Amino acid sequence: MKALKRTLSTSLLGVVALALPSEIVAAQGSLALEEVIVTATKRASSLQDVAVAVSALSADMIADNQIIQTADIANLVPSLTVQQGSEPSNSSFNVRGLGTQSFSEGVEPSVATLVDGVVLGRSAMAFGQLPDIERVEVLRGPQGTLFGKNASAGVINFISKRPTESLEADVSLMAIEDGEYRVAGTISGPISSNLAYRLTGSYIDADGWIENVYDGKDYNGHEDKLAKAKLLWTPTDSLEIGYTVDWAESDCKCTVSTAREAEEPSATRLLPVVASEDNNTLNTSTSQTPLSENESIGHAIHIDWQIGDYTVTSISAWRSWDFISSTGLGLLPEDPLGFATTREKEQEQFTQELRLNSPADQYISYVAGLFYFDQTIDSQTNQILELINRDIDSDITVDTANYAAFGEAVVNMSERWRLTIGGRYTNDEIDYKFKRTGSADAIDPAVSDGTDEDDLSGKLALQWDVNNSTMTYVSYAQGYKGPAYSLVQSTDVENLEPIEPESSDAWEWGIKSSLFDNSMSVNLAIFYTDFENFQAEAFVPGATDEEPGNFETTNAGEVSTEGVELDLSWRATENLTIYGGVAYINAEIDDYPDGACSFGQQAEGDPGSCANPPLGTGTQDLSGGDLPHSPDWRLTLNANYLLPLTSMPFDLIFKGNYRWQDEVLFDLSQDEGTIQDSYEILDLAVELRDRDDHYSVVVFVKNAADQDYVTSIRSNNVISFPGGGYAQTVPRLAERTLGLELRYNWF
Repeated sequence: MKALKRTLSTSLLGVVALALPSEIVAAQGSLALEEVIVTATKRASSLQDVAVAVSALSADMIADNQIIQTADIANLVPSLTVQQGSEPSNSSFNVRGLGTQSFSEGVEPSVATLVDGVVLGRSAMAFGQLPDIERVEVLRGPQGTLFGKNASAGVINFISKRPTESLEADVSLMAIEDGEYRVAGTISGPISSNLAYRLTGSYIDADGWIENVYDGKDYNGHEDKLAKAKLLWTPTDSLEIGYTVDWAESDCKCTVSTAREAEEPSATRLLPVVASEDNNTLNTSTSQTPLSENESIGHAIHIDWQIGDYTVTSISAWRSWDFISSTGLGLLPEDPLGFATTREKEQEQFTQELRLNSPADQYISYVAGLFYFDQTIDSQTNQILELINRDIDSDITVDTANYAAFGEAVVNMSERWRLTIGGRYTNDEIDYKFKRTGSADAIDPAVSDGTDEDDLSGKLALQWDVNNSTMTYVSYAQGYKGPAYSLVQSTDVENLEPIEPESSDAWEWGIKSSLFDNSMSVNLAIFYTDFENFQAEAFVPGATDEEPGNFETTNAGEVSTEGVELDLSWRATENLTIYGGVAYINAEIDDYPDGACSFGQQAEGDPGSCANPPLGTGTQDLSGGDLPHSPDWRLTLNANYLLPLTSMPFDLIFKGNYRWQDEVLFDLSQDEGTIQDSYEILDLAVELRDRDDHYSVVVFVKNAADQDYVTSIRSNNVISFPGGGYAQTVPRLAERTLGLELRYNWF
């Protein structure tokens, strides 16, 4: 920790120089970094010019780190973490410590994810392969004005490569230790003088790495397929029409947990498996094979029409996402609960965005637009508890419509001062149908209802260009997350009330600078954001004294996040490039009086309010606690060094990625048993690259120091796991892993 603080302090000393005239800072020759263009303000702008905290990952950064899944981008962005659930449908991205805390069909995500400008309606839709990507932009903090829906905590925008006017073709092959293989390829080029295409395909096959000693089978393996086609038509110099169709499918036997801690009698019943922090085996006879299968299809039409100096943009998109999961949660050879759950979900969405961009160089430049979002989710769940002869089916349909008008204007008050004013009006409508059937004592009748809400969110930012290489800004922005319903199997459907929208208010000060003749960029952001009507699980009493109540998604209280972020890019020499960042984030629960107790807290039998039977309804005041999945400190550092081999037709490039993070809590209940200690990961690679960039060979090692770590920890119910204990999710790369990648470009 002390070393990390010294690193931050040293970096901050460099910021003092940012306000000095550029001629005072000694130049180091023509080692200028390549300009990074982002679309964080709905127009192409230099990263160093936008008054928004943005992390931009280029195609080279992604390739250099062998990133092939979207979740892995968190390895390069200190303020971004992944909330790893038991399956994609309850996993999400967290930005600055904030993310989705409820995955009911009637609840929106907290972090918006977009692909080529098209918003994805569910968090799970963002997890998959990442081929043929131009860049990834992570917008930190509320982005309600321009991005609106689901952007109360931040935005992740995936931008894929465009069709090209000249012929391009490439293929890559990757083999990773313990049975993981990947092949991907792209071809792009002209069809005629004004029509171009781009075709991309990718396939991954990975063996399982969690062994069940009961039957010798391996789990958590997966098979992923992806295909994408793009057409770009430019009938005139002022009109550009793009069409994209994509398809992806993923099948896996996941996500299987292992025993991390076990008390008697479960510790003996686990044998020969021994519960530990590095345990990657289990011993279960669960008859239901865990699986997760999803398929997504998307169509999008993107039109840019230049009318004089103005640009009219239209993005029309239809997407679908189908998901099936089957989960047996037992860790022991026999499961006394006889618990099994099967889920099927079908999602369809249509989005339309219409936008007008003015010229950027006039006194008042602006972006104005209209947005429409329509989504339908059909969900069927079957849950079995053999212990109490319970077999329940639930059918849920949720229809969501979102209408918005938005705008953002930049007043160029002088050559060096700019004022940004933005606003968004949003109307949300949500309707649901809920029906339960089965063997419970009392089955509620089918019900349906709905609600609608209006919101006006805004943004105000003042920007000062200190000199030609440094700018600073201060901003206030609001975020909004729409109304919701708690639609889970335990819901008291006859007394269901809508959940109020979640809102956020963010204050941010930032400074961005290019130093040493543009060979170094240093960006600093200091922020504070508070959230009201935080949507999470809390205990809701029954309608009468005789009714026990349930844990439901509700407006649980207030949370906040504050911290400091520092991003660095430096071309130290002609052959050495360094980039990375450090973030200190304090994400806290300010007011949460009726939070849930974990099974682990109940099993401990402390004299507090959690000392209830494991299947009871104990609650606790979580005010002052930490938000989960948010370590206080995270650090990432990457270095690439080119070693020219003048006597050979190729060069060598040495690459390293180091990342460290503080301890992290995995459960909102504040259960200390769900804390992962701090850890550090070192990835190394060496690439042999042809000087004409036709071929390259990369040998890499992930987790070179063989560091054990997990991506989730949860406490076990003492009924299904007598004596109590904890389960964990062990990732494939929680041990040293070797790999080989071959790339070839034809043109």
